[in-house]
Amino acid sequence: MDGRRALPKVAARHFVWAQRDRARDLVWGDRLGYEPRVAPGNRLELVDPERPQPPAPASPASAHVGSLDTGTALAECARFLGLAVEEVGPAQAAPLMERALSGRWPLLGATPATVAALDERGWSALSAFLRGGGTLFLAGFGPASNPALAELGVRLGLQQARAETLPYASSAILFPAKAVDYAQELAGVRIESAVQGFRLRAGGSLRTLCLNLAGAASEPTLVEQPAGPGRIVVSSFPARLPGTLARCFGPEQAPTFLPPLMMLRRLYGEAAWRPPAQLANFTVDDPALREGLLGLPYSRGARLAQEHGFHVTVATIPAELGLAQRQVVSQLVESPDVISACYHGCDHDGYEFYRTEGSGLRYRPRPLEEQRAALRRAVEHGAGFARRTGYELDRVMVFPHGLGPAAILTDLHELGFVATCNLDNRYPLEAPVPDDGWLGLRPADTAWGGFPLLWRREMSDAGYLLDLFIGRPAMTFEHRRPLGKDFAPFVRRAQDISGLTRGRAVWRSLDDVARHAYLQRRDPERGWEALMTSNEICLHNPDAAPRHYAVRRPDLPAGDALQLDDQVPATARPLQVDVPPGSTAVVRVLPGGREPSLGRRRQCSLFAASRVH
Repeated sequence: MDGRRALPKVAARHFVWAQRDRARDLVWGDRLGYEPRVAPGNRLELVDPERPQPPAPASPASAHVGSLDTGTALAECARFLGLAVEEVGPAQAAPLMERALSGRWPLLGATPATVAALDERGWSALSAFLRGGGTLFLAGFGPASNPALAELGVRLGLQQARAETLPYASSAILFPAKAVDYAQELAGVRIESAVQGFRLRAGGSLRTLCLNLAGAASEPTLVEQPAGPGRIVVSSFPARLPGTLARCFGPEQAPTFLPPLMMLRRLYGEAAWRPPAQLANFTVDDPALREGLLGLPYSRGARLAQEHGFHVTVATIPAELGLAQRQVVSQLVESPDVISACYHGCDHDGYEFYRTEGSGLRYRPRPLEEQRAALRRAVEHGAGFARRTGYELDRVMVFPHGLGPAAILTDLHELGFVATCNLDNRYPLEAPVPDDGWLGLRPADTAWGGFPLLWRREMSDAGYLLDLFIGRPAMTFEHRRPLGKDFAPFVRRAQDISGLTRGRAVWRSLDDVARHAYLQRRDPERGWEALMTSNEICLHNPDAAPRHYAVRRPDLPAGDALQLDDQVPATARPLQVDVPPGSTAVVRVLPGGREPSLGRRRQCSLFAASRVH
């Protein structure tokens, strides 16, 4: 181990690859062979970090949401969070409100059309719902809706709210820091968006939950008003999404989908899908496991990660594991909480896992069998390295240059990888985009053949703020040169994430992130449920009483089985899992019901019992 004599040869190979890549770029630079997805340029930033602590998650008596109009953003967001949604047209509002009152539903949603259509029975039912402590979420209210707002005030004995046209075109929204119970991670965050709201006014009884901004000027466009034991939240932003939630996700449409998501998270708490922790990771692509040429200043990186509370995974080239230095491997073994290594292709010969056919393209196509053979060699390199050193690479593949063809994901699955991790600037090649309205919104996507895809972002992409809000891991990557000797970009981003999450972010390796890429919820009627979006998950129980989980794995490939700890693989769906107090249970996908080449890892020790909630 050390590979000093091989180092010049490997460095020369890197030089040849780079020159060949530049030549193809000059000739065919605009023929990518895939449709790129461009990250929006809107700025997102925490501008007011002085925020109070948020309240503990709610434990509602019901996981039902009522929508008194059809096709609303509230209903779509509620379904995304795993809640039971009942939608009716405005003419059928009264019976639904009566069911909501008797069922102790926390929330009803309405539009101007709903309020305008209420009859005496409807007004009576709404008044009773609010007296029972319920919340009414009104969306899509502008100046044309003022008669409906006026009647609402008269009927319920409230100060009348009014919507007025903004005196200027706004360029951003801001969720005030004081509204942390509503906005949670996004309290104090400014988001650039051209979506316009309206100024909402009603004297001193309104609490501002969101402001439209234009320069130094600000106007309330989302407000809350007490209504006896209940409350009414009025949004001047559109009541309906212009597309699927997946297509709308991002800063530009944030005023449309964030207000209902925030309201749902606030009221439904642990009954809504949420991750076991707010996970984060930094990845550096390409370095060999050595200091100096082709490597990384590992000892300094580990020290800085320890000081600033972050984790760095090095996506290293398996064919270059022979260059590893003993002291670097020792660092990986001794500091698994701050530094780790995973697979980065096989030999990184350009876009190593690219299209399987084509000509005159920016990158060289490669037959599928050639790519499959490269994957097997990568696993063999990793296995040999583990035998020699005792260190196992994370079972996560970071493809060089980007995601490869969808067909190669099956091979990753059968070999025992638990996920890939790449930029979301392209989807798997040579495959249609799945018809999934929530694509890219879960901790990992399984829509391509059932194999989990983790998504990461570039340093310049501030979308990680939205990731943390909806329960995705905050994954950021960079190459070694821009990091400098002091990893300054990572240090600054770690400080930003710590401020956003109030120090609650859990920084771990890609393997550990993948093992916690799932969502969980406690349904008031059915109990604990888990949505397993990885190939292996660790279910934690910090409680003093046992937890019983119903585990569902979307897009499970035919012939695969789920295995709980060391038990016989199960075929029943959902998988029923009992987790004793203070314990962890591991659920794995077994490809074809068999143990894969990349076997299991150590028992999870990611959280102390008090950290999982």
